[in-house]
Amino acid sequence: MNDNIHITPGVIFVFDPENNDTNNNVVVPVVRTTFKF
Repeated sequence: MNDNIHITPGVIFVFDPENNDTNNNVVVPVVRTTFKF
């Protein structure tokens, strides 16, 4: 956005949540904001 604010998109994949093969995989969208001051 500018020199002091940065927005970074990301994705986290979780395979076999709770270490259980019967659970579906999970996709978590992430938006990280960094402020420098």
